Amino acid sequence: GKAVALKTDYAQAWNNLGVALHALEALEEARGAYLKAQKLDPRYADPYYGMARLHLAAGRSAEAHGAFRDFLDRTARPPSDESVQKAVAYLAGRERP
Repeated sequence: GKAVALKTDYAQAWNNLGVALHALEALEEARGAYLKAQKLDPRYADPYYGMARLHLAAGRSAEAHGAFRDFLDRTARPPSDESVQKAVAYLAGRERP
């Protein structure tokens, strides 16, 4: 990320980097980017969603549950948002995002 290089304290840029790395299956690097975003802005919900998905990919369901809960506690997205619906469904035991 160019945005991360230009403004190292920008949580959204770190989250976006995590999403891109996750898509490239660079899971440890994605984890680091999500954690940096969480540290920079603990109220920012999106990196918690990313971490939940990483935990699921690694088979860590308890950690995924906690991260989805953290995401839902922080998000301002409407209930109709796809990530909110997926998190709610996971926590209710109905599906795996």
